[in-house]
Amino acid sequence: MILISQARPPHSCQPTPWLLKPKGGQIFPQRQWEPVPNAQDFVLWSFFNAMFCNPCCLGFVALVYSIKARDKKIAQDPAGAVGFGRTAKQLNIAALCLGLIFFITIIVLAVLFRSQNPHGV
Repeated sequence: MILISQARPPHSCQPTPWLLKPKGGQIFPQRQWEPVPNAQDFVLWSFFNAMFCNPCCLGFVALVYSIKARDKKIAQDPAGAVGFGRTAKQLNIAALCLGLIFFITIIVLAVLFRSQNPHGV
């Protein structure tokens, strides 16, 4: 008969029951560990948005949700990590879009102002 260690598996694994049938004909339930898909936390993207594209503090809020997603991943809560990661991704997209719109608007206004007053008067 095959013995499976009771040691704790890596945090990215989840138990799945299966049956082991030795030569004697008896069936023993055993556990096999299957990997769980890794949840993304978007910490680097959130950090970039918090430093450079932070309209209405969306970059900072995205960073908070990214850190929560990483904490849930470490605490072996993949459902919570996926939820916080999805929220962080949506906030990052909003922060980046608003930051780019703001940056482009400033450039356009500077060019228009410069063209109306070429000598800085």
